[in-house]
Amino acid sequence: MSVKKPSCELFSFCGGASPLCRGSHWSCSSECPPVEVCESIGALERLCFPPVSSWSTEQISGLLQEGASLATVVLVERRIVGYALYRSVPPESELLRIAIDPRFQGEGYGRLLIEDGLSVLGSRGVSCVFLEVASKNEAALALYRAAKFLEIGRRENYYEQLSDDAIVMKRDINAMSYSDSARLGKNV
Repeated sequence: MSVKKPSCELFSFCGGASPLCRGSHWSCSSECPPVEVCESIGALERLCFPPVSSWSTEQISGLLQEGASLATVVLVERRIVGYALYRSVPPESELLRIAIDPRFQGEGYGRLLIEDGLSVLGSRGVSCVFLEVASKNEAALALYRAAKFLEIGRRENYYEQLSDDAIVMKRDINAMSYSDSARLGKNV
């Protein structure tokens, strides 16, 4: 049984390099990342995160100018509806941010962003990815667990504004992905 992937296009922008395009309908610029990509990610930040914790377009652009960064975006009808931001020092990387436009949540785009990011990171010498997530964020926890991230620690009251702990998670890039296990008929 194969997993039906949502209809979309995926693109990855490695800091300081040209985009790694996965699709034929997006005009890839030699500038990385294109200004419109940072602006779209910034708009999603403001839509998906409270003002106290959302990142500005300038912060996103600054991160993506670094050679150690990676942005993976998903487009539906030529519009960015989700993104994941990573920072890496091989053999490790950290998933810093991931967000999907609320109108497109629950359709598998988050899982695709993670799988695409892990694939690109693996090709850049990364063998494991870490992340922190609020312990009360059940949707994110379910996504990360489905993507084979394992809880390795907890930081008490890490999110002071939310009065919440951070759960620290880790994923070995060589671990079987959700789509691999679904293709093999295994439950995850």
